[in-house]
Amino acid sequence: MVRVLFYLYLAKKYDIIKIMKIKITRKKMKNITIRINSDGEVLVSAPIKIPNSYIESLLKEKEKWIREKIALVEERKKLETKFEEGDKFYYLGFPYIIKLEISLQERCEIKDNNFIIYLKDNSFEKRKKLINQWIYDNFYPYVINRTMEIGESIGYSPKMIKFRDMKTRWGSCNTLSRSITFNHQLYKKSKDIIDYVILHELAHIPYPHHQKEFWDFVEKYMPSWKEKRKQLRSNT
Repeated sequence: MVRVLFYLYLAKKYDIIKIMKIKITRKKMKNITIRINSDGEVLVSAPIKIPNSYIESLLKEKEKWIREKIALVEERKKLETKFEEGDKFYYLGFPYIIKLEISLQERCEIKDNNFIIYLKDNSFEKRKKLINQWIYDNFYPYVINRTMEIGESIGYSPKMIKFRDMKTRWGSCNTLSRSITFNHQLYKKSKDIIDYVILHELAHIPYPHHQKEFWDFVEKYMPSWKEKRKQLRSNT
């Protein structure tokens, strides 16, 4: 059973009223789960007998978290591109202008302020494939090296580092396996913001929560973490 609820809330940053579209699905389960999909919809799965009033009070309690996740989805939509001639390609926080060149040798390179894609036939699928390969060859090693450097400096290094597209998170940490996963889209962010994400995930190895001890640890190694987090969550 699915119930659709339109929930009004005040988006303080913009001082306007926004509408959250919330879908509540009743299932045979013990706990309530809340997630945000790629369209910015709030998906709630709840036990069959939990009253609607309880769910709505929980949504109100989680309003700040929900708003942040929706803003993250909206930011990523703004940054979506077809990688066409003249589009901006953000790498390590810098906007490069995409240039397309027909060539038998397919590759990508940064030259001056341009991101040049050399390709045999021009299609979105081919452009995306070449760019992802370039990110794999250039960005992934950068993040892996920085993660190990920061890990050694704070005394907690991961045993495994992975990358994948994530809709609502920039990174995650499995404390038991000491495995860290970074969002593939992190390549668009500046180096200092990437360092914050790395430190944040590494800090979860000794502190698998977001309680005071966790943030004290982060602040010890990055006193400006609040500003970095604010920039990460912003739409700029």
